[in-house]
This record gives sequence, C-alpha cells and structure tokens, in this order.
Amino acid sequence: MKILLWLCPLLAFAADPVVVRPRDNGAALVNPGMGWVAHHYDNQLWKYHENLASTDTVDDFPGLSVVYFRLAWSYVEPEEDSYDWSVVDAPAQRWIAQGKKIAFRFSCSESDPKQPYATPIWVREAGADGYFFQPGKGVVERGPNWEPDFNDPVFLEKLDHFLAAAAKRYDGNPDVAFIDVGSFGVWGEGHTFWSTKLNYNANTLKQHVDLHTRHFKKTLLAANDDWANHGRGPQTLDYAFSQGLTLRDDSILVEGAGKEYKSAQWAEKVWRDRPVIIESEHYGMSKDRGVWGDGGKYLEAVEKYHASYVSIHWEPREFLARNRALVDSINRRLGDRNQPPEAGWADGHFYA
Repeated sequence: MKILLWLCPLLAFAADPVVVRPRDNGAALVNPGMGWVAHHYDNQLWKYHENLASTDTVDDFPGLSVVYFRLAWSYVEPEEDSYDWSVVDAPAQRWIAQGKKIAFRFSCSESDPKQPYATPIWVREAGADGYFFQPGKGVVERGPNWEPDFNDPVFLEKLDHFLAAAAKRYDGNPDVAFIDVGSFGVWGEGHTFWSTKLNYNANTLKQHVDLHTRHFKKTLLAANDDWANHGRGPQTLDYAFSQGLTLRDDSILVEGAGKEYKSAQWAEKVWRDRPVIIESEHYGMSKDRGVWGDGGKYLEAVEKYHASYVSIHWEPREFLARNRALVDSINRRLGDRNQPPEAGWADGHFYA
C-alpha cells in the first residue's frame, strides 16, 4: 500500500528556481487500507467498548480508522435462518458516521463459559459432530464449551449458508475494510490449542478458505498465520494467498525472550500488494506478564511485517494514555509513508 506524503507549495509560477526539503510533521495519516483497529467486540459482547458512551467514536485516537467486530456466529444466527444483524449494524453506524470503516470475524469456537456454543446449538441439533472441551485441557466429556468437528459436512453446509447471508449483506460494502476467515479454531485463530487440542490438516483450512471465497468476492479476506503451524506447513498460507487473502498475525507480544513475533516471513509474500494486519496480545495481559516492556517490539513488528493495520486490543483511551509515544511512532511507520527528500521547480520543470 503506497502512501505518498507531499508537503510542497505550488511552484508552477515561480520565476526563479525554488527548492524545498519537506519535513515529516508526524501527523497520523488516515487513508484507505491502513490505520489503527479498535475492537468493539472482542469475542465477548462487552469488550472493549464497555467504557465508551453510546455516541463515543474515540476521535482523539490518532490514526484510528477501523472498528473491529469479533464475535461468535451464534450471536448473529441464534436460530436457523433467523438473523440478528443489529448486533453488528446498530453499533457500527455510529463509527461509520464518523468516517471509520468496520471489519469482522465470525468465530465458531470460543472458550468463554458464558458462550458455550459459538457455533449455534441448532447446528449440533441438526446432526453436526463435535466435542465438549475444557479450555486449556482438551476434549472433556462434560466440558463447558462445544466445538464442531471442522470437517463435519453438516457443520460446513450450515456455515456455507451463513456465509452466503453475510456476504449478501457485507461483500463489496465500501464501509467494510476486511473480513477474517475465522471459522476454524478457537477464537477463530486457526488453532485448537485452548479448546479441543485436536489436529487438522491443510485440507481443512482449504475448505474454509473456499467457503469464504465462494461468497466474498469483493471484500478483502484475511488468513491467520497460525494456519501454517501444527504440522500443516506453508501450503495452507500459500493457498490462501493464491486466492487473494492477506495475512494477519494475532500473536504479537504474547511471548517474550525473542519470540515477540514469529511470522514476518509470511508477510514478505503479500505486503507489496495487499495490507498486512497485526494484533498484539491484550495489552494489559502482556504488560502484567512482563512481556510488553516499552512496546518497542510492537513497533519493530510493524516494520518487519510492513503492517498497514495494527490493533489496539485494549480499552483505547487507556492504551493511548500509557503508550502515546509508541502510538505516534507507529503512526509514522504504518503503510508506506514515502516522502521526497527534496522537491523543486526549475526551468519549467517540477522534480522530486
């Protein structure tokens, strides 16, 4: 994503040669395909907008351009063919009215005991196979949460029908920045580490990519870097990229000691022609574990991934207050912020 920042006066009528050497004023750019991403819903319906008034669009956060709705499929289709789009559309309107875009992830597995069925319970009742699990422990007969078998044909049929309805509503909508392929793995992150711990091969991911690309033909789709882990190898992401998906990495600053980020190599395959999305661990959790430090590794990840979108992943004003210098630094690196060292007008010609 190329962003060219011109700070030159009109020189067309200068009688003598004029040269300017523009300096970056550091202002946050809000252009298509880039910016900070605030989480309105973050798996639960009460995070991270709970401290915002119903009319608050956090306009004081420099560079905030996208508001993200990550929520379980069951919130939107609690009964088969009965959709509650208002759970998204009602809050989205206030952000859109202020010029911000929205983005989505609809997940099929969650670890919150308050939401045991991220995939709607009626899918299981229709005959889809699945597993109860205890978060962090794997499959447990009477576990508090249920996860579908991600290859089950009944599950895939019902998911296909849901995605068709979602695409009819949102595909090609100019207010939608991107949509994650979030139908595989716990939290939609492409792994089952904190759910069933069951392994799936690359063909499973291919099916989920194909379901999304069948319906979303205009809006940018995103693939999670974890798809290439757990023995699946690079073919999963290579296939996703070949279908036009971009990369997102949800795991920045989850670990420390040189493992603050691990997937910058995948960004090399896509960043030149589509925006890369990165997301940190929940800021407070990373801070409490001593992983966050001064946040410098987040800035480093922005640069290594050539990121165009970067998530706040916390209450936005608290994050800004504690990380203002970092926010300003990241804003100077998001996207491609190109600036000519010199520009001028001489002998009837403009140069830069």
